This record gives sequence, C-alpha cells and structure tokens, in this order.
Amino acid sequence: MADWYYEDNASQQGPVSDQEMLALLRSGAITTKTRIWSEELASGWTELQSTRLRPLGPPPLPSDITSASAPPPAIVIENASGILRAAEPKSTGEPTAFYAYLIAASPPVVVFLQYVLAAIVGPTQHDTILMIVNYVIGMLPVYFLARKDTQLLAEVGLTKPNNPMPLYVFVMPFFYFMHRTHAINRPNQFIWVWVVCVVFSYYLLASYTG
Repeated sequence: MADWYYEDNASQQGPVSDQEMLALLRSGAITTKTRIWSEELASGWTELQSTRLRPLGPPPLPSDITSASAPPPAIVIENASGILRAAEPKSTGEPTAFYAYLIAASPPVVVFLQYVLAAIVGPTQHDTILMIVNYVIGMLPVYFLARKDTQLLAEVGLTKPNNPMPLYVFVMPFFYFMHRTHAINRPNQFIWVWVVCVVFSYYLLASYTG
C-alpha cells in the first residue's frame, strides 16, 4: 500500500497508510474535499473523493442526523372483539374526549326526550312496543355521538374504522364505556359521570311528574 500525505491547515501531514487515512476520514479530521498525494497520483495533489480511497468509507454523519432517531412503531394486538389495543404508548395519545363526555352527560336529555315522546303519543294498547320505540329514538343522538367518538379513536389506531362499539349504547352507554376503556387502555372516568347524570335525570323526572 502507498504512503499518503494530506493537507491540513495549508501544511503537509504524513505519511500515513490506507487504513490510517480511512480512520482520519471517519473521525472527521479530514474530509472528502481534503487534498492528498502519493506516488501513484500522476496528477499531483488531488481531492480524496477523486482517488481510490473514496470507496473505503463515507465521512461521518453530521451530529444532528446521528442524534435523531425515529420512534419505533407502536405494536397493536387485535383481540376477539375486533379491538386494537396498544401494547406501547402512542406518540399521538388519546384524541379529544369531547364526544365521550357528551355521551356521559346525555341521560337528562334522553330522559326528557323520551318523556316528551310519550306525552305526545299518549297511552295506547301497545305500551311495551311504544316504550321500546321510544327508547330507541331517544338513544339515536347518543349513538351518533358514539360513532363520532369511535371514529376519532380509529384515526389514531386505537380501534378499527368500522368498529361496532357504538351499538352498545342501545343496550346501555355503560357497556360502550367499558369497551372504550378496554380499547384505549385508559382510566374510565366517563362511567361515573354517566351514573351521576342518570341518577340526577331520574330525580328531576320524579320531581316533575310527582
């Protein structure tokens, strides 16, 4: 291997071997623009990038590139209910809980709407059927709120885009919040808000009708 000389601050340094030149390049002591010379170079002093040493290795990456590292992708596990549960914390976090709070605070509105519908229709021979229809109609706004809430969760990968979870509000919003908690693995404060609102709404209804 040839002995190499290199320019450093307008002065000649060397001789060094191929491997020593590579070590200087990787350490940043010289760059691919540094002029070097050896007996094998007929053209005289030449930039390192134009010699056979260039393929030996690139210069070190800038510190702002080497220090930056992309976060690893979150791992999700699909369970039997079709819910994606995060196995690692997500960088995006939980989306806004605005619609979840609206669902939790909906009982007074639902009870009032059901009472108004019952008052409009009046007593009939099919009170059971009327009660079921009345309940479903009263819960429709809550269902659409649950769909919007589930859509926001799906946008950050916490549930599937077409998750049937909103349908649980027709059984009882309690079950919707239980599935929501399991899906996003977060504390469930919405159930307690919902319970308080249910008690409060029926207390008002009893006071009004009593």
